[in-house]
Amino acid sequence: MKNTYENAVFRLNNATSSLNDDNEQMTEVRQLVNEFIIAMDDDFNAANGITIVYELAKWMNRYIEQDVVSYAVLRFALDHFLELVAIFGIVFEENLADEQIEQLIVKRNQARKNKDFARSDEIRDQLKEQGIILEDTPQGTRWRRQS
Repeated sequence: MKNTYENAVFRLNNATSSLNDDNEQMTEVRQLVNEFIIAMDDDFNAANGITIVYELAKWMNRYIEQDVVSYAVLRFALDHFLELVAIFGIVFEENLADEQIEQLIVKRNQARKNKDFARSDEIRDQLKEQGIILEDTPQGTRWRRQS
């Protein structure tokens, strides 16, 4: 499960803003979450619940392997995955490595250069969610971890 989590977080950094209809993938995730709720409502059937968590992990692993991954879909799946595993006391820290932060800053700067301000803002917001503060200076973009 930890590998699924780490791979999903890494892949989020390379995901795209999707203009496509992501409803099918979102529905698949919702269906697994609903199955989990039904299992847990059945006298707290943890065995079935954890089986469904593994099914969600398998779904995420298959999704991550695709050439094009929607940020919205993967974020949706990851948020639900984290919510479900937390019920069993499993908590992951979602920290970006310095290299990942630098890669995202390069992508953000390229988006700004191309006047794709929506993508630039999306990357800034993504970093902010991770506790990364960006400072744009005449010398370039500097970053620091929020304390």
